[in-house]
Amino acid sequence: MVNYNYHIQDFFKLNNQFLLIQLKQEISPSNLQAILHIKSKIEKLFPAAYVYFTYAEIGVRFPYFEDINEKLEQLKEVFLSTEEEALNLSLTSKTIEVPVCYSPEIAPDLGYFLKHKKLSLEELIELHTSPQYLVYFIGFLPGFLYLGGLNKKLFFPRKNTPSPTIEAGSVGIGYEQTGIYPQDSPGGWHIIGKTPQQLFDASATKPVDFQAGNKLKFKSISLDEYKSLTTKNS
Repeated sequence: MVNYNYHIQDFFKLNNQFLLIQLKQEISPSNLQAILHIKSKIEKLFPAAYVYFTYAEIGVRFPYFEDINEKLEQLKEVFLSTEEEALNLSLTSKTIEVPVCYSPEIAPDLGYFLKHKKLSLEELIELHTSPQYLVYFIGFLPGFLYLGGLNKKLFFPRKNTPSPTIEAGSVGIGYEQTGIYPQDSPGGWHIIGKTPQQLFDASATKPVDFQAGNKLKFKSISLDEYKSLTTKNS
């Protein structure tokens, strides 16, 4: 197998417009740092291209009139090297605090979760609010943050049958991930809390405050504080 820089495993042509770059299959800060570096480099080389990414893949969509085979060879050449450049994109540029109310009155799965994990509410709050979560990417829904850093003691399988409607602001856990539903949506994660903070505003100049590489810190608030902030933000 050819050796490429920055955790890159291989390149694939998916169709006449889309290329896929596959990295190490892991969720790690070093992988994200490599992805952001590669994304920046591709955007400078090909200004007309659009770059997507997940935990371990980068998708590059080119305009239909460009030669995709030529672009594939160019990308391989760019990242085929025995010497890696410094990964100069910081992952610690911004930390945003998100208030969360952990109350069974607004978190429909909280009691079930605590019972099956054999945790007290206080233990759950401590475990869930202690980490500084890393934002890996945004997807599924506009403003839905894919976060890394959940304590292993909180890992819990997704629901066997997804809920038809999960309210916007709901904070859930699905296996090794935690996240916030930015809009009302079906979903299979267990809801353990809710935030009054709006994560996506289509009318704003910047609809989402977060971007990949940012940090998120959950802060526990009371039910009264939740209701007061919800009224204020509505």
